[in-house]
Amino acid sequence: GTWSGHNSLYINQFSERFTLNHKEKIMGVILQVARNYVVSSSSHLIVKVWEDLGLPGEVLYAKDVHLADLAPYAANFIEFDSIVSVTDSFFVGYELFYNSPMDTFATYMAANRLEDPFNTAYVYDGQWQSLSQYTNGLMHTSYAIMPVVFDSIPNGKPPVEAGTDLVLYPNPANAY
Repeated sequence: GTWSGHNSLYINQFSERFTLNHKEKIMGVILQVARNYVVSSSSHLIVKVWEDLGLPGEVLYAKDVHLADLAPYAANFIEFDSIVSVTDSFFVGYELFYNSPMDTFATYMAANRLEDPFNTAYVYDGQWQSLSQYTNGLMHTSYAIMPVVFDSIPNGKPPVEAGTDLVLYPNPANAY
């Protein structure tokens, strides 16, 4: 089994902790899918964004995604139906729902590391805990879950239409 998906311990919720310096907005998530073997067309996952209360707290956003819609060995962009505002730190992850024991899903993970602040993987086995805690210090890693964030939307003039003559002065390519 894997620590980021299908496993014999029946762990089915995985999250990654993110810390930012200010308020951001999330428009979607990129999941780097390592394995995805789908037998049942109704097998799915729910991508979630959680409030950070030291552990994943209240769900701020959830989106259902069929496993059959995710390509294995690839980066899969999952666009949210609405923008999610987050503050300094938050969690992003997924909950798996298999309808066949042969279904297999996992995201890539960083190589095992020394214990440091970049070990941001969490699992839910009746309660949330870091993967480092869950494995009694054997695994120190992070998942390949990447929120797509932005902090503002430009509201300046619209771009110049094609065919419009622009006059640049001074023109750096011509001294006249």
